[in-house]
Amino acid sequence: MLFLINTTHPQVKRHHAFLKLSLLALLATLMGASMGWAATVTTAGSGDWNSTTSNSPWPGGTVPSSADDVAIRSTDSITVSTTPASSVNSITITGGGHIQLTINSNVILNVRSSFTHFAPSGGSSTVALNGSLNVGGAYASNGANGKPAILRFGPEVGSAETKDAPVIVAL
Repeated sequence: MLFLINTTHPQVKRHHAFLKLSLLALLATLMGASMGWAATVTTAGSGDWNSTTSNSPWPGGTVPSSADDVAIRSTDSITVSTTPASSVNSITITGGGHIQLTINSNVILNVRSSFTHFAPSGGSSTVALNGSLNVGGAYASNGANGKPAILRFGPEVGSAETKDAPVIVAL
């Protein structure tokens, strides 16, 4: 049995248009979910990585997602104190003459792409590792005018000496 449909009828045209728009909306939703809508999230203050308190450290209290690029301002200090810490795409630290990122013992921070650590011209900048920092791409540490960007390991990262710890580089 064969049925013929009049495709020029206004109701059929509206139905086809509705189906096309529905499929387009579904496709956009699925693509958006898979892409993650990445953003650059810049600290707005100091605080714990997982804090949802506005501006301590994240704007509006929204913790960065795994698709986001994180920028830590020179005036801010961030502590990763609990697991799970959010994995992020990249981190850039603009040095500020103090410990700017501390990863506590038994805690892991995952960075999918790159980790860039700048020291300011007026002082050093420190990343203190008591836990683990996993970087999937490049780690760049750039001092300025003879001032170091410091990466410290061990339980006494606030002390004057740097403790020995294993460094694992996976290529």
